[in-house]
Amino acid sequence: MKLGLGILAVLLALALGFGVWFWSRNQAQFAEVKQGSLKEAVYGIGTVDSDQKFVWKSPLTHTLSHIHVVEGQLVKADQPLFQVMDGPLIRAPFVGTVTRLPYNRGENIFQNTVVIEIQNLTKRHIKATLEQQGALRVKKGAVTVVSFENLRGQKFSGVVESLYPQGDQFVARISTHDLPEAIIPGMTADVAIEVAEKKNVLIVPARSVVNGFVTKVSGGHRIKVPVVVGIMDHDTVEVASENLTAGDQVMLPR
Repeated sequence: MKLGLGILAVLLALALGFGVWFWSRNQAQFAEVKQGSLKEAVYGIGTVDSDQKFVWKSPLTHTLSHIHVVEGQLVKADQPLFQVMDGPLIRAPFVGTVTRLPYNRGENIFQNTVVIEIQNLTKRHIKATLEQQGALRVKKGAVTVVSFENLRGQKFSGVVESLYPQGDQFVARISTHDLPEAIIPGMTADVAIEVAEKKNVLIVPARSVVNGFVTKVSGGHRIKVPVVVGIMDHDTVEVASENLTAGDQVMLPR
């Protein structure tokens, strides 16, 4: 009797396992082959920077005799900032915010140390660091899409103003005109610089292509179809094949 119950338990487990396998097999995801336009982009990490930045360093060792502002203060052009002993009164060169003021009145400041920094927080651009392979494809005037991790769903437009080396890195300076006030210098962004565009091409999700093939579903059958891959964006890819047309269904591997 115990042996019979054991066999029954094994059979039930096998049946349950087969049922789970059959259910998961039939839960495969599919996508439609589409025809349209596709833009390829080079991706990088960007940092918001100010278009106007004023940094004053002491040319000699001095004593800070007067301070007229505090960190975080918005100042007007020509507004008094500070004065060193027996030295000139330093004034603000433009409207901006005091972003650095590490000394207090009466303290000694040493040669070539930063006494004050002012930035215009409303006029900004983005400096994007690129890999060499991507930098080779980026050109001045390229359209750019900028996004921030904490502002999901919002994308901002930009244009590449210049591309230049900085140490062992390659930097694209990107002008932007629609950033909200909450975005301030020092914040990081994801940058996508458009480098190519094709129209009237077949498009499939990038993950549907495996080792140069897509799995086409037709009449209940699954057929591996060879494809030639063209340009791609973050999620989709251009494909060319005699055996694919717009409206076909392809399988998405889990």
